[in-house]
Amino acid sequence: MGTIISLTVSDIMLDASKNSMGSDHGELFQKCDHVVLPEYFEELAKGEEPSEERALSFTVLRKTLAEVADRVELLGFSLDVIRLEYDTLVKHITQDREEMIECYPKDYEPLGVLYTFDELQHFLNHYSLSDLSSEEFEIDYQYPERNMDLIKNKFPLSVIKKIPNFDPHNYTFWSEKTAFGCIINILHPYSLIRLLSENQKNRTEFVEWDYGQIVSNGWVHIDEIKTGVRREESFLIATEGTSDAHILSKAFKQLKPGVADFFRFIDVKARHPFPGTGGLAKFAEGLVKIDVQNQIVFVLDNDSEGVDALNKINAMILPDNMGCMCLPDLPEFERFPARGPGGLTIANINGQAAAIECYLDLNFGEFDNHFIRWTNYKEDIDSYQGSLDKKEYYARKYLNATDHKLINNEYDTSKLEALLKALIGTCGRVAGRVRCDKIKNHYPNLWTEEKV
Repeated sequence: MGTIISLTVSDIMLDASKNSMGSDHGELFQKCDHVVLPEYFEELAKGEEPSEERALSFTVLRKTLAEVADRVELLGFSLDVIRLEYDTLVKHITQDREEMIECYPKDYEPLGVLYTFDELQHFLNHYSLSDLSSEEFEIDYQYPERNMDLIKNKFPLSVIKKIPNFDPHNYTFWSEKTAFGCIINILHPYSLIRLLSENQKNRTEFVEWDYGQIVSNGWVHIDEIKTGVRREESFLIATEGTSDAHILSKAFKQLKPGVADFFRFIDVKARHPFPGTGGLAKFAEGLVKIDVQNQIVFVLDNDSEGVDALNKINAMILPDNMGCMCLPDLPEFERFPARGPGGLTIANINGQAAAIECYLDLNFGEFDNHFIRWTNYKEDIDSYQGSLDKKEYYARKYLNATDHKLINNEYDTSKLEALLKALIGTCGRVAGRVRCDKIKNHYPNLWTEEKV
């Protein structure tokens, strides 16, 4: 019979291989996601002897759908990219059918109307995985075509025939849930994970890669089961200063641990090799010229110099594997204390003086008031530059803050969370452009227009 290793979501099989590892799905998971299934402990409760080999056969990698959806987004599977993938599929099968009709007009009929991507999303959102029954049908093996009658009330034929590659003669299902899997399994498994996560009721369902049996049966060595994002899929985050890198690294580990392994930072323990806005801009220019293949995102302060550098870097026409961003505008910065020649005033510091320290909890410390100090006028961009007073102090307070203080909301991380959301969004768009290129290169005759 052989041994199967499969990637599933809520027991719906998305990918599988027999007697070999097949596709490597370890990048969906992290080291902490190895789980021994309850069935093993049920065996022990019945008097079975504990065994490491037996426990291994019940071991899987497991995360919730919501957590895996965050990871596949950073692997390039955004909704916009999945839309391109789906449209490409529809174009391909439509063109293929037209060619077959031209060659064999008596044997093939034109395709009916297929779902648009938005209609496919609506179909997927209509069904919650937890509401689909896993109870097995009483299958008539002598007349397997009757299996379709078992699901026609749940999935009307008039509806599901609009899904590309739907095969009315595919009877390899035995429950509502497995039938749903047969119907929807038309895209990359990670695309389906991302689409299914749009239904809020699905987000607590589990995604599992059940490597245990194939390892315990000797088909795959345990060393081949590697977790964590691969280096080529990770992002090198290039910042202006050393504190930026330290703050972002800590923020990811404490606030976004489920995706923290996607982000690498330039080693700045001794000193920053490209300090300041100008240094980072020159670093970007050099990388563009030498055609670096790594995924790189340049992060600039949300101040006058940062905005100016952003415009200059974007004017270089970055390759698809690179991105650039300023720290995000926030409502909290629209009315921020600012001190200058005219004394203390309230100013909008978005785009003028919001360095990374401004995104920290400025009420966490011994000082009652915080403010930015206007420093100099930038004539070339007609804007004043400002800097947070005592910014090194606020950076130290955050870097020294314990996990306990963060977890118990003693430290306000709301602005940092907004910053990480913006950075993750930029990285997702970089990965998405790279994946779009792969899709278009696979079907060059279908896509001749400009890149999305």
